[in-house]
Parts: sequence; C-alpha cells; structure tokens
Amino acid sequence: MTSNVKLTACLIVQNEESLLPYCLASIQSIANEIIVVDTGSTDLTKQLAQQYHAKVYDFQWNDNFADARNYALALATGEWVLYIDADERLDNNGLDAIRAAIEQEELLLLGLKVVNYYGQRPVEYERSNLLAQYRIFRRTKATFTGAIHEQLSFSVPLQANQVKLLPSQLLHEGYLQERVLEKNKLNRNVNILLKEKARDKSNPWTDYFIANELNQLGEKVKAYEFVNLAITGFIAKQQLPPSLLYKLKYSIVIDLQQFEGIEQSIDLAIKIHPNFVDLYYYKGIILKEQGQLDEAIIAFDQALLVGENNLQHLTLCGAGSFLSKFEKAICLERKGMQASALLLIEEVLLQYSNYSPALAAKERIKALYMTT
Repeated sequence: MTSNVKLTACLIVQNEESLLPYCLASIQSIANEIIVVDTGSTDLTKQLAQQYHAKVYDFQWNDNFADARNYALALATGEWVLYIDADERLDNNGLDAIRAAIEQEELLLLGLKVVNYYGQRPVEYERSNLLAQYRIFRRTKATFTGAIHEQLSFSVPLQANQVKLLPSQLLHEGYLQERVLEKNKLNRNVNILLKEKARDKSNPWTDYFIANELNQLGEKVKAYEFVNLAITGFIAKQQLPPSLLYKLKYSIVIDLQQFEGIEQSIDLAIKIHPNFVDLYYYKGIILKEQGQLDEAIIAFDQALLVGENNLQHLTLCGAGSFLSKFEKAICLERKGMQASALLLIEEVLLQYSNYSPALAAKERIKALYMTT
C-alpha cells in the first residue's frame, strides 16, 4: 500500500535552538512530514520544532545514534525519508531535482552534494569540504547501524540503476569553528567510540572516527596513532583503506610537520586512490615544506589536472583549483620567478577574490618585483 506522504524528513536533536529554524525552513516546502526526535533538550528546541509543524517525540538518550535514528524512522510514514541534522539545510536551488527523483519508481537511494563549511563565519563555499552522501531513501528498504557516525544498511543489495546522485546541495555547518569548539560534544563522541571499540575491536572504522574526533580536539599525536591503526586494520582485513583515512592522516602530518618517510607513504596512497585530488595537494604541501620546490610544483600540477569533481572522496574545495594554484605560485616565488608567481596569483583571485593569503602574497610580490 502506497503512503499518502511522499517524503518524511527525520531529525534527532538536542539543544539546537540556534540552527534548527534554518534547517526546518529549508525542508518545509519539500517534506510532507517532519519528525523531530529530541534526546534531552533544555532550551527551546522542541518549541521551535513545533512552530514549523514538526511532530516532536522524546527519546531517552542511550549513547547510540543509530537507535535514535531508527526510532525516528519507525515514526515516519513517508514513502521516502530524508535524514538531516539541525546544523544542515537544503539548498533551495536543488529542491526540484529531489522532487523529480522521488517520482522515479526504479530508484531506492538518492545522493546529495554535501558542502561541509569550516573556519569562521560568514560561511563561504571556498572554505568547505565536499562529499557525495546518500541521504534520501525509500523508508521500508533500510535501517541505521552504528552507535556513532551511523550508516544506512539495506535489506537487499542495491543495483546501479536504483541509486542516483543528484545535483542538490546539503549545506552543513557542523565543522565551523564555533561548533567544533563545543568540547563537550567531541568528548562525548570519543567516549561513545571508545565503548564501541571495547565492544568490537575488529572494526577499523571505529579507530578512524576516534582519530577524527581527537584531531578536532587538537590531540594530533593521538589522532595520528588511531588513524594509522585504522589503516592497518583495513589492510589486515585485506581491504583497501578508504580515502577518508589518508586525507586525515596527511592533514595531521602537515599540522605536526613530521615528514620523515612520508613521501613514499603518500605515493602508495595515491596508487590506491589515483583520482583523489587532496592527496596530490597534500603531497605538494609536504614537498614544498621540505624545500623540494620543483617536485612540489609537479604535485600541484597533478592536482590541477585531476580536478575536484569526484565527490566519492571528501574533497577540499580548492585542492584541484585555487589552493594548488596558490601553492604553486609560492613555489615559483621562492624560485625567484616573481612574474610567473604574480600571474598565477591573479588567476587565484579571479576564482576566490577574498582569499587573504593570495591578497597578501600579491602585495608582497608586487612590492619586491616592482622595486627590482
């Protein structure tokens, strides 16, 4: 029997009064039903949800995100479900693509382009990481698994013609500095993950998620240990480590400035994921920091060639465009090729006019170049 409700949006929330209205406003025109599961808010979260005509339910928090997601899923009546968080919102420009896709009978799972903003407000597309995530699915076909960083699990294997990646964007503010600095959430996540690891030591994803949380807490050395555990865990299972792990590993390497033996390591990662632009960009940074300018320029040129349109990887916006061009320009400047560096920086500023490192480099190089 087909539901009269076409699309249900499901959220789990706690103390999200500052961002929830923006999320709910973004989905009101496309979701026929909104289910908000509250895990213990003490602010105005529940009242605000009701103002947007959401159905609000309480859930006793048990340190398990999948349980909360599945509780929301059991309350939904829509033929399709969108799962979304309070710090996310749908870009209005992509709603028609979603409406069209949920009318296609053969489809079971729909992907969105998730734009993960980082840094400080105001948000800018150029300061984001981009990833395709599959957030919309037929309600009766899947459930959630995993105490934290929960994932969809389908009752039957999906065929290629049942899955579609849409151009629609989901804008995520959870990695903005103001959110990351909420240490209580990060420490909570680490504690949940350590319990999960004690329960099941064989899952390398748990080590990766611990590493990611520790990295956000600023505990870089511990994070590096855990991401390497995750990589060796996948290898022990005779599985290729996912690109996410290498992205985290080499970003930590750059933060720690610990480059010994890393060039060979990142070359191996590139062999595993040859179309992941961030690896070429990180390789260029590592080589540049070690003074290997010609080799760094080659790496940045490779990043520009690969581009940043493969959203199966968590891609740093600019890694295949303005960031690699800028770093190449700095290499050229250090080689004494100021004119070429200046031309490249002008290209950077055409794409991202507010990129402050490029603006500063332009003034510096112009001052030096015009006086020599």
